[in-house]
Amino acid sequence: MQPNYEKYTLEELLEAKAGLDSERFPERLISIEKLISQKTEMASNFDKGNK
Repeated sequence: MQPNYEKYTLEELLEAKAGLDSERFPERLISIEKLISQKTEMASNFDKGNK
């Protein structure tokens, strides 16, 4: 069963990625990287809106 990465914070996703066996769980790596990208983009857009 795959963890629900949707509920992870950006920091938790980065930690999960660092500790992930990407050869054994390549699909998890893809999920984590997509979510990191989304959360980073959301944070960037939020920062732009508050300037």
